[in-house]
Amino acid sequence: MQKKQINRFDLYRFQIIPLNRYIHGNLFGGINSVEELIENKNKIFYNIIKHIDVIKSNRLEIQTRIIYNEDDILIYQFAPRKKINIETKDFEDKIIEDWPSFHVIIWNHPDVQIIAIEERKKAFRDTKTVNNTFINMVNDLIKVQQLTIFSEPIFNKEDFWNIINSNKNGIKDIRFDLITPNMASISNVLSDDLKDLAKNTNTEKTTMSIKANNESVLNITKEDSQLSSLVQYASAGGGNISIKIKGLKRRKQTSENVTTLEIDEVEFNSTSINKIKKLIDKLINT
Repeated sequence: MQKKQINRFDLYRFQIIPLNRYIHGNLFGGINSVEELIENKNKIFYNIIKHIDVIKSNRLEIQTRIIYNEDDILIYQFAPRKKINIETKDFEDKIIEDWPSFHVIIWNHPDVQIIAIEERKKAFRDTKTVNNTFINMVNDLIKVQQLTIFSEPIFNKEDFWNIINSNKNGIKDIRFDLITPNMASISNVLSDDLKDLAKNTNTEKTTMSIKANNESVLNITKEDSQLSSLVQYASAGGGNISIKIKGLKRRKQTSENVTTLEIDEVEFNSTSINKIKKLIDKLINT
């Protein structure tokens, strides 16, 4: 019996925010205010990404093609250029190009904003490199329209609490790097004061740090509602949390624990979009 093939995708949340919330007058394309810019941000994003057929950076070249484009969902094939060494029948070494492909799903609904990147080690060691390269290119294109885009891994908030519970007597400091929220579906856990502070000060990211003195450690519990809300927002793709533990040189990062979506290859190749949506919904809302 043939073993069932499973496609594994890492999930990232992207957020699109204005470069400047205090610009006035005509911006571009008939948009006359920041509020109107925010209302149209996903349409602007879509009009950029649907025309991308190659992604380039200093060291990378990735060919892309869209294989599905309906109902806020785009499915791409990405293929990075690789060089591999082969041995010929004439006992010679020869370098040839290889283009190992994998899938990238973008769910561009303003209440969802998910990038799902298929794991394929032959193409990339980790999906974070793909996500960062894609986001950097989009940012180069979208900034002329007064927008910027951030993308962070979605992780299970219990991963954070497991780190805390495993190191209760050694937590020295915790740093939150949070994207300024503009998605009601994930930011409703945050206090209005924090959201207002970020927006009123024209902030792209808010960094908050709590730190114990040299002789003590932090007392961290789930019962702290303010702390729990920050963890919940970050875990939904709203940012990263780094934790300094006594005795360890390297900080623990929640971005290292990416939520993975598993899809049966047969179902994926049949383009069962509704099932994919349900699976993503189930994962991000658990």
